[in-house]
Amino acid sequence: MDIGVLDIKIIDTHENDRVLQLEDTEAGSPKLQYNGFEDRYGVLMASELRFNLNVTSLIDAKYGHLFTGSETRYKVLLEDVSDEENSVELWRGFLLPEQFSEPYDKGSFFIEFIATDGIGRLKNLDWVGFSSMSVVHVLQTCLSVTGMQLPIMFAESVQNTAFNVNYSDLEIDTSSYIDDKGKGKSCYDVLEAVLRSIGCKVFQYNSKWWVIGLNRLNEESIKFYKYSISSVFEGFETIDRDRLFRTFFATPLIEMEAPLNKLTVSWDWGADEYLLPKDVVTAIPNNFGYNSLYADLVYWKLTSNDARVEGDTYIPLSDFGYDYSKIYFDKYFKGFVVKSGNPKVVGDVKLLLRSGEVPDTTVSSGEKSFIQLTDLPSNYLSLKSPVFIEGSDDVDRTAVLNYEGELRLLGAEFNGEIETAKAAIDGDIENNILKNHIVLEIYYKEHKNQTVSDEVLHLSTRLDNGLPAGYFEIEFTREDNKLRFKLEVKDLMFAKTGYYDFRIYPLVRHDYLDAGIFVNVFEFKMNFNTSLDCNIDRGIDFTTRKDLEVFHSTTRMDITNRRLMFSESLKNQLETGGLANNFIPVNVRYHRVKEVYNGSSLWYTNIFIGVDDDVYRMLSGGFSLYRKLENATMQVISLDDYFLGQGESGLEIRQINFSNGDGSSIDLILKTDELFVALDVSNGSFYLDNWLDKWQLVNGYSVANKKFHEVIADLYLDLRYDASYAVRGVVSGLVFPLDFLIFNFIDRRDYYITNLTLDLTQGTTEVVMFERLESRDSSQEDVIEDSGDPLITISAKSDFVSPVFTLPYWQIIVDYELVNISPVEAVLKFTKFTDSPINGGVSTGSVEEVVINQSSGVYKHVIYPLPDEKKGWYEVVLIQGLESNKEYVKVSEIVAPVNEITIVATSFQSKTVVVNITNSLGFPSSLKKNWQEMDNDSVLPVGWYPIGSEQEEVISSTSTQITHTFSNTSAYKFWLEGDGVKSNELFLKWEFEL
Repeated sequence: MDIGVLDIKIIDTHENDRVLQLEDTEAGSPKLQYNGFEDRYGVLMASELRFNLNVTSLIDAKYGHLFTGSETRYKVLLEDVSDEENSVELWRGFLLPEQFSEPYDKGSFFIEFIATDGIGRLKNLDWVGFSSMSVVHVLQTCLSVTGMQLPIMFAESVQNTAFNVNYSDLEIDTSSYIDDKGKGKSCYDVLEAVLRSIGCKVFQYNSKWWVIGLNRLNEESIKFYKYSISSVFEGFETIDRDRLFRTFFATPLIEMEAPLNKLTVSWDWGADEYLLPKDVVTAIPNNFGYNSLYADLVYWKLTSNDARVEGDTYIPLSDFGYDYSKIYFDKYFKGFVVKSGNPKVVGDVKLLLRSGEVPDTTVSSGEKSFIQLTDLPSNYLSLKSPVFIEGSDDVDRTAVLNYEGELRLLGAEFNGEIETAKAAIDGDIENNILKNHIVLEIYYKEHKNQTVSDEVLHLSTRLDNGLPAGYFEIEFTREDNKLRFKLEVKDLMFAKTGYYDFRIYPLVRHDYLDAGIFVNVFEFKMNFNTSLDCNIDRGIDFTTRKDLEVFHSTTRMDITNRRLMFSESLKNQLETGGLANNFIPVNVRYHRVKEVYNGSSLWYTNIFIGVDDDVYRMLSGGFSLYRKLENATMQVISLDDYFLGQGESGLEIRQINFSNGDGSSIDLILKTDELFVALDVSNGSFYLDNWLDKWQLVNGYSVANKKFHEVIADLYLDLRYDASYAVRGVVSGLVFPLDFLIFNFIDRRDYYITNLTLDLTQGTTEVVMFERLESRDSSQEDVIEDSGDPLITISAKSDFVSPVFTLPYWQIIVDYELVNISPVEAVLKFTKFTDSPINGGVSTGSVEEVVINQSSGVYKHVIYPLPDEKKGWYEVVLIQGLESNKEYVKVSEIVAPVNEITIVATSFQSKTVVVNITNSLGFPSSLKKNWQEMDNDSVLPVGWYPIGSEQEEVISSTSTQITHTFSNTSAYKFWLEGDGVKSNELFLKWEFEL
């Protein structure tokens, strides 16, 4: 960014945004600092502006009016006013409060001030409120507390495997930020916790908050989600980052970062041991207080083929005629609070399952159950939302089930019937007969939306269930006129991942028991580790390790308020006519067939279908593959008939079809097939939570379908997978957080910046920067052999070239191969596009072609010079009868590098020196050599001083090596000059060079 004039404004926000008149500032004083971490992992890049104002008058406390206790009264704006009519805000903040000091001096002096972006003040402000908020809303809430209402530019590091999730649809339960005593985390800690959990960093620049994935900092072009100051999504914007050549003023310090050997990412998830709500039997029905025949239970649903079976909540009140609208119910109901009037709870609230012979009878009437064992499969209470459990064979992770309740004995007191009932029940307890009258079972299904017929019995209290390992007995005791039962099962293991449902069955008919079962306790608990750890040990010969704790991640188990969740709006979009009904066309990049023979007989056939990243991601995350038939209907291709892989030319769908009798034929994908992907709802897997633990890195190496914190581990490993360089130093010009710096160490490489100090008067920037990295390759396998069919493949990339002898230029490098095509007379086409195809770019009609006559090789298409109409995106394809895969590359603005002339003495014998010359921007228009005789009393040249005048001689401007003979064998300083550029200096004395 070229900046000519900067302006600093101080605005009094308490007095109608009055702009204060500023005086001169000291050279070297105004400095804008971005204080990030000096590594690749920092998530907060707080900034501050330090400046001073000149006091020349004799007025005491001239700037004393800027002394305030308010942290947001005096707004400070840093603006680029190079164009007076179109100023650009570069940064904003607020003056730090309670700061004023000046010397008691009558002369001219400077008063120092500091303005900050407010991130630091978040440490003193606590989070308040309990609600579900989107990730973006939480970030905006924290950043708004700084006093600055700015929009957010957001580029995520992690994305869902199946579909693109807008982070305004990824929600956080903010009660997780409040401890048991009602104390909230500081907004600073909340901001840091969210950023660390999602693998992003934040900074303020150009009137916006920028939230960028740590892995996205390597990208030259970044697609951002745009959010308003109200966290409303406003569309996308792609930012092309500047690549700058800058000169270092002092010797930069270069450090090599070792690759990570060990990495641990821990999620302290605060898991609740209760897998069921604590009020699962005491929750008041949703329609409580209304004249409804059947209770709408909060957590349970009734399945019955007979109207005499009822599920309800038993609430023993002293006055059944009370106006229930005057009762206020707590979230976890264990009673109620009466606003006025007087009934009272005279007993415990219980879940009631009744199966009396007469429908809708009262409990006190006393009647027998009509249910027989054969009626149980059609009559029971079950959970509205089955419990999801991640399967595990860990013997230390076990569950406990507690099921307790009571029944009333039938019989009148006055005629002795109740005594007969007591004796009968005591006999049944002793003889273990009651076990067939109270039944509880647990059923399993893989997916939430599968039907009851798909459920599999997992545990039962019945002996005849065919599950000898899943049988548990209920304990019975009688207390006067009540029969109490209790089932406590410890050390339950759940090895299969899926949904588990509980069925409470009504009482199987008994002559001495009333038809109502009162459930007092229903608890299902599991012991969990305090944290979920993702450990990576590469076993390489380095000692480096990184330990990281995250506050949020994803799990399908609803046992923690620290998990990230999908919003209801996203659920509606997916499950009510959105993504589910869409068939997305597959762009087949290539279709290859390879036949493998056993001797002279065909053994099997390999088919490779190249697909784009998005299709591969969707197929990895639960989408199904379809072909369109002639009648326009869609036919699903079985998962058994294909698999996914990484090939030499990209991501692929693969098939293997055996041709002998040992293998069965599969549904082959033909070259003429029109392919689509869509969500398949037929297997019950179509529900939003199915993708809650399926994530992967954006534009990075990550195995699909991982929990969020496991992908964060991939991110951190990616950042230091290989050895790389970090550079610290001061460069010419002003550099901003989104810029790349091009630095020539070993070779020319890009570096992104983590720390900045901009000296706004001197025009220099102190930087800490890290080498820009490519993501590690996900596979080194799958070299595709010749199939005998014609085949054309290409790979293309753009490259900026700054040669020694010519002006810089761009080139598109195409690596091509034509197989089984002879003679080769192919056409390589470069078609100009309006934008990236991902962003809807289309051909502009501008096409450049070149003829290729070799079967393989590398062609470099030079774009030189670079006029405006040639900047942008290109489609590259090689054609000879059939087309190759299509590649898309981009050429950008050329930033003119700083010219350098470098000389190296290759020999110095007697009075003659041989010097090699390197020019970074080609030959200068004129070139001359310079030398000066030096006194050499000191050992090192640092102590030498001139004893003769400077001498010069014009030499050929195209010289790459020269020979010069000095007049004597004294010591000399030698250098070159051309076009105003001076080379490095050589100090020469006899036969040594420094």
